[in-house]
Amino acid sequence: MLEDLDDRKNTLLDRKTVARNLQKLQKEGRCKCLLVNLPGVSNYGQIRTVDVVLLPSIEISPDVMTQIYERQRAFDKSIRHESATRLRKSKPEDIPSLTGVQRMPKAEIVEKGRTLQENGFISPKLVRSRLLHQFLWLYISGLRDENTHLEEYDAVNGGGVVFSLLVAIQSMPLESFLQVIGSTKHIKGLAERCKRGMRLSDLPRKESESLLDLNASGRLAWLVDILRRLKVCDLL
Repeated sequence: MLEDLDDRKNTLLDRKTVARNLQKLQKEGRCKCLLVNLPGVSNYGQIRTVDVVLLPSIEISPDVMTQIYERQRAFDKSIRHESATRLRKSKPEDIPSLTGVQRMPKAEIVEKGRTLQENGFISPKLVRSRLLHQFLWLYISGLRDENTHLEEYDAVNGGGVVFSLLVAIQSMPLESFLQVIGSTKHIKGLAERCKRGMRLSDLPRKESESLLDLNASGRLAWLVDILRRLKVCDLL
């Protein structure tokens, strides 16, 4: 349809031409173009904005948002697969090599895994996902009971509330944080603080940031993605 709108034949459409043709179709009422925010699974806290083209009769709903997200994921996977296939077919002299970077020693990986377990980390992802969901449910319920102002979703998005995930995690009990998200850090008196019922926000800022480092944020992002796929949590 886009190619038929272009006067030049046997040529590749560039981005501007595609946008111009889509605008023409939208004015004619043959489609509608939207900008949709999607969570970046591989990067905690990142939000991606993608262009979505729908038929005029399609209304935005949670199911449609899920289809858009899965479509984008499938596209990203196909692009990575195509790039990997092309790389495998390349000649050895055509493949660039990175020097000066060393793989983490296996002993260090084992040590970090042992530290995670010693701090109370629970290995099964689905168990940790369930615990995270229970905490978030209680957290939001507590905010409502305290009459805290919460931004509500409109009916189009299926209802719900908007809250800061980072603020929620900061209010998480330290023991639950170590079980669900985990940490490879050795912090003095960590077990005693758990027994006292301290929360992550009760720790000094330096220690709190040390626990919620890049690796911990990555584990949290995986759990949030599992909840989103189970349709018990929406991150838009």
